[in-house]
Amino acid sequence: YIFTDFSPSNKGINIVEHEEFTDLYFCEFEAIKDKLSKYEPVKLIVVEKECDIFDVSKHIKIAVYIEDKHEAKIEFTDQDILFLE
Repeated sequence: YIFTDFSPSNKGINIVEHEEFTDLYFCEFEAIKDKLSKYEPVKLIVVEKECDIFDVSKHIKIAVYIEDKHEAKIEFTDQDILFLE
């Protein structure tokens, strides 16, 4: 699955902003862990809120490994990992 639209109009993703972090809820999956192998992460490209999202030099690539129901391991990836940008 590839999500490219993180706008409020997208019914497949719910974004909840907090002061120090942001929650992402992927609404099309009852349990996203069931869609991934234990070696397969959710790959995200993120930027600081104040940054220009179109400035590729500001992109931070992370991999999220789903461990248990409400637990995940987040790792910074090297810049060579395959992402679609």
